[in-house]
Amino acid sequence: KSILTNIKNAGVEAIFVPDYYNTIGLIATQSKELGITAQFLGGDGWDGVQKNFASVTEGALFASQYASDDTSPIVQDFIKVYTAKYNKEPDLFAGLGYDTVTILINAVKNAKDLTGDSIKDALKATDMELVTGKMTFDENNDPKKIATIIEVKGGKLTFKVDNQNSLWFDSFHSSQNFKNEDNRLGTLDWTTESNIGSSGSPQYIPSAS
Repeated sequence: KSILTNIKNAGVEAIFVPDYYNTIGLIATQSKELGITAQFLGGDGWDGVQKNFASVTEGALFASQYASDDTSPIVQDFIKVYTAKYNKEPDLFAGLGYDTVTILINAVKNAKDLTGDSIKDALKATDMELVTGKMTFDENNDPKKIATIIEVKGGKLTFKVDNQNSLWFDSFHSSQNFKNEDNRLGTLDWTTESNIGSSGSPQYIPSAS
C-alpha cells in the first residue's frame, strides 16, 4: 500500500497497470480502500477482473481484442456454443485459444503438403476474421491485430471505443499526469501524431525528474 499511498498523495489522474486480473484486483481493492479516484488503465491481462473485482474496477479502461457485446456474428456464435458447452461465458483467453486452433486447422488445410515448411508458409499466409479480430502476420512473423478499448461497466466488459477510433479517453484532457506501476510520474500525451502509437494508444512520457 505504500506505493499506492504515494500515488494518492501525488494527485495523479491515471494509473497504468500492465498485469493480470488477480493482481489487478488486489491493487484496485487497496486503491479503493485508500480513496484513490484516478482512472485505471491496462492491457488485455485485465480480462477477468469482472468476475471477482467488478465493483473496484468499475470504469477502468484497457486495450484488448474481445468483448461479449461485440455484435459480430462470429463472436456471438462462439459465445453461444461455448456457453452451451461449459455453462459460463468465455473470456478473452478462451477466444484466443479457439482462434489459435482455428488458425492451425486453416494452415493444415491450405498447406501444399504436411511438411513443416509447408505448414509454416500456410501459417504466414493467414488472413482471417476470428473471434478476437482480423489476423495476419507481418514480414517478421509477428501477428498484426487491431486493439479495441474495453470498459468495465456494470460488472461486464463493454466496448468503449471501436477499433477504428485512434483517439481514446475522450473524457480526459489532451495530456494527463499519471504514474505507472513502477511509481514513475509521467504524462499521457496524444496531442501530436508522433505521440500516438501504431495501435492508437497515447504514449507514456516519463517526467524529467
